Amino acid sequence: MADSSGYQEDEGVYRSSRAAISLPAHPHQSFAAFLFSGPVGHPSNSSKPLIVDSSSGSFISCREFRERVEAVAGGLWSLAGVAQGDVVLVLLGNTVHFPVIFHAALAIGAVVTTVNPANTAGEIDRQLRDSGAKFAVTSPELAAKLGDPTRLSVIVLVDGETSCHGSKFLPFRKLLEFKSGTAPENLVRIRLSDPAALLYSSGTTGPSKGVILSHGNLITSVTILSEHEKPSVSIALLPLFHVAGLVVSACLVIRKASTLIVLKKFDLVAMLEAIQRFKITTLPLVPPIVVALMKNPVSAKYDLSSVTVARCGAAPLKKEIQEAFLTKFPHIQDFFQGFGMTETTGMGAFGEGPPGSSGKLSANHEAKVVDLTTGKPLPPNFRGELLLRGPCIMQGYLNNPAATLHTIDKDGWLHTGDIVFFDSNGCLFVVDRLKELIKYKGYQVAPAELEAVLLTHPAIVDAGVIPYPDEDAGEIPMAYIVRAAGESLSKSDAMKFVAEQVAPHKRIRRVEFLDAIPKLPSGKILRKDLIALAASDARSKL
Repeated sequence: MADSSGYQEDEGVYRSSRAAISLPAHPHQSFAAFLFSGPVGHPSNSSKPLIVDSSSGSFISCREFRERVEAVAGGLWSLAGVAQGDVVLVLLGNTVHFPVIFHAALAIGAVVTTVNPANTAGEIDRQLRDSGAKFAVTSPELAAKLGDPTRLSVIVLVDGETSCHGSKFLPFRKLLEFKSGTAPENLVRIRLSDPAALLYSSGTTGPSKGVILSHGNLITSVTILSEHEKPSVSIALLPLFHVAGLVVSACLVIRKASTLIVLKKFDLVAMLEAIQRFKITTLPLVPPIVVALMKNPVSAKYDLSSVTVARCGAAPLKKEIQEAFLTKFPHIQDFFQGFGMTETTGMGAFGEGPPGSSGKLSANHEAKVVDLTTGKPLPPNFRGELLLRGPCIMQGYLNNPAATLHTIDKDGWLHTGDIVFFDSNGCLFVVDRLKELIKYKGYQVAPAELEAVLLTHPAIVDAGVIPYPDEDAGEIPMAYIVRAAGESLSKSDAMKFVAEQVAPHKRIRRVEFLDAIPKLPSGKILRKDLIALAASDARSKL
């Protein structure tokens, strides 16, 4: 028997209190077909502005969007030679072309793997090799990060394509101009279980892992979210290569035929100008943007009264910050946090709840909170690791069956590595992370990856990386370093060494030196000891 929290005491399982969502029953359905079966494909919305460039104000209407998706899908198939099951790497920042490319590739059964444009050439190379991508879509200024173009079959260049030459390069405009007599849905037969997206999620034991999300995963996630979102004027603040930006901005907003304002690169003033100019009604946020809006006086110079809805995710937002934010912006009447992961297609919990909570469990999903020592299920108001099960759970990690088995157990429960509790009303509170990921401005940073980079320096014999609290970023990567005997490596030199090899969000931003890194006999770093040491040092300096 379940109480108001949704907890089934006899099973130790929390079940969603939300009404179950009807999901596709037929095994053959593509995300593209699902997308255009919604309002975006309805004739009444054909002339409605769908995707708007925030700089120029130019837009793509609903009708034009479908025409572009079909043209680019046909062009990828006929001109580029992309076939069903091929992996297409998309190395782009936020652009009005991103959703077109993503949905065109999915329409012909290709798998899209997205990349953070800030990643280094070495990081991109690892993703290219792991994903097996033979096709890439990028811009001229980012093309050099792909390395030797001969290892790719085709590189599609978006904007300014004349600056790169060679048989491997295909201008994006040629795809847009392609005329095909065959609709994409007639070229391939796609199953719900077929892979659609391959998103790389940082791990705790080394390089990031490729998360396989199916057409069915995406359809389910968007269907669940659609029940709670009304048509709006939204803004793509979150990067479209990230699961949150991809699912919400590039999929949900478009299927609903809402208007999406695309901000090419986040800048606080540019965001404020866009809100005022386009009368944006819905803001997708992460905690650092919430803090910036609260603390930067420039926000008072703009009319933000059109914003009535705000959603916050990627990292927990403290109760005090949420309350202060809503006090400053009282016109935002509909605000909630959400919890999700790349491995859950962004699903987990969302919706109204007490300040500081992530709302209630997503429809069609189940959860457990288990004791960290015994693994036994825990009732409401007890803290433990969150386990999730449902139709949005990933298909697994690419080329990594061991990691898949470690994350998804034999009963289908995904072990999130997050320490949480449900209150008596079924609202989820994220307390801490069992996993050791650092959340820098919503980005996941793996300590083990940074430690591996540090240990390549000849003056460093050992290192331990931990999250260090930061008001603006949430957490920053901090390194404790053991220098080799006789070496005089400085803190700034150590930070520079790492910065030259990783994306900006992974950079070490604080360094201290130790004689030894505390470890278990097994060799595992005692990060809790390092975190306690950092906290003690911070207090002593007050």
